[in-house]
Amino acid sequence: RVGSTHTVCSSATPLLTRGCRLLAGYCRLQTLKCNIDAAIFSLEQKVSMALVYATNSVSL
Repeated sequence: RVGSTHTVCSSATPLLTRGCRLLAGYCRLQTLKCNIDAAIFSLEQKVSMALVYATNSVSL
């Protein structure tokens, strides 16, 4: 009985390990995506502020 349980566990472990690796990779990608989105967002804000500033300077 102990032997059969051990067999199930040892065959399940590689799947679990692979699952965890995939999950970790997915989380890493999501974090990267969030960082990129944040960078793009701040860049867009800077550009729009610069455009507003430039437009105001020209109109004056």
